[in-house]
Amino acid sequence: MRNAVSRPLLALGLALSLLLSSAPQAQAKSRIYAGSEAEALKCAHLFSMTALLLWKSGKISTRAKDSGMAASVIILDRYVGGTWEQKKKALTAVGQRRTLLTTLEEFNAQNKYCLRRFPIN
Repeated sequence: MRNAVSRPLLALGLALSLLLSSAPQAQAKSRIYAGSEAEALKCAHLFSMTALLLWKSGKISTRAKDSGMAASVIILDRYVGGTWEQKKKALTAVGQRRTLLTTLEEFNAQNKYCLRRFPIN
């Protein structure tokens, strides 16, 4: 994931992740995602959770973690509709359906496909 996201995109991703984490919960209406949006949500989850897990275990640098998080936010921004609160809620739901081991296995099997399907550059 290193060098996959330029500095301006990384800054955008970090800013959007702050917005995503601080959006007020009361504003979100329920939304059901299907098709390519659901697939994009899964890919965003794989990038963000894998980056976070590997960083917490000391396997990757903070910069690499930030690149993974930025990739996730860019995928959400470009390929998933709805408010940031709806996206956050859907991303949480995707994560609740997977174990940490399953997430890592899916990332290993699908990360290249995700980047082809949902380009971030």
